Amino acid sequence: FIDPQAAPTSTFVWWAMAMSDHENIDVVVQETARRGLMAEADRKLERLALHPYRVPKHPFIPFSGWHSQSGSVIYSSALLQGYYLTGNSTYLDGAHEVLDMSFGANPLSQTFVTGLGKKPVIDPLDRISLDDGVDTPVPGMPSPGFTYHLPEFREPYIGVNKA
Repeated sequence: FIDPQAAPTSTFVWWAMAMSDHENIDVVVQETARRGLMAEADRKLERLALHPYRVPKHPFIPFSGWHSQSGSVIYSSALLQGYYLTGNSTYLDGAHEVLDMSFGANPLSQTFVTGLGKKPVIDPLDRISLDDGVDTPVPGMPSPGFTYHLPEFREPYIGVNKA
């Protein structure tokens, strides 16, 4: 089973449609977008409650991989959008919890934002930081973070996961 809502960016199009003030907007489509966005915000709250590190990532293991644990900045979007549409502080509180992973509340006690905290990520895979001639990475940049599982779509990842 593949969840069509698995992509962390799935609310961006809904957000654009729900917030449109275009004079010719189809109100049925706009309401459908708003409901889809709220359903995703609710789904993020459910996943947040189940995950030990408060990351509402998709639970399907083959979807896990690079960026699977500290995609908090993107994961919080649906919750922030839900808060904006409803004013319900549960969504805002959830968005704050989601960001905790990137800010150091994780098994490594490490921040996944470059230049932040006592133990920041120091070697992210980032072309700008690799090519700028400076030893430290560009400060303030979210990093993909660690993963417990690589994507299962091809070798060598399949073999690594079995090891």
